[in-house]
Amino acid sequence: MGRFLIYIVALAVTGATFFFSIAAYHNFLFWKLSYMDIAIHFLASMSVALWGLIFYFSFVKPRFLRFYFSFSTVFLVALISALSVGGIWELFEFTLDELWTAQLTVKQLSFLKFSINDTFSDLFFDALGGTTAALIFWFNWKPKKVNINIDTPEVEQTSI
Repeated sequence: MGRFLIYIVALAVTGATFFFSIAAYHNFLFWKLSYMDIAIHFLASMSVALWGLIFYFSFVKPRFLRFYFSFSTVFLVALISALSVGGIWELFEFTLDELWTAQLTVKQLSFLKFSINDTFSDLFFDALGGTTAALIFWFNWKPKKVNINIDTPEVEQTSI
């Protein structure tokens, strides 16, 4: 059930990211609620990291090595995928901000220029979402260990 659960979590987090992003843009929540940008960055980076991990361990890594990996490998793949997409998004935000610097007033809300503090906080929460995805992946991807007694051929059941 572990790998199947990762697919369900990845789909749920991706769906929640799209839902909250559309709702936030439609209702101007990014400008009304200061934490909405943080929540969207966390969810989006968690989604990207989960899909990156699924892709890496399903297609990139050789079949006979897919269950033999360390937490540092999982953490590195999750962090690289989350921060690369988050960094590209921050470059996109910066480019839009620099190219279209006109002050627009919509529904009595002012679109302000992005600051470096916003960029660093977004990248921090991208890294936090990637770390969360790495932990979810680490605890659910590997098959459960079975204790086998050498004296008897049957499998011992471990109590939980």
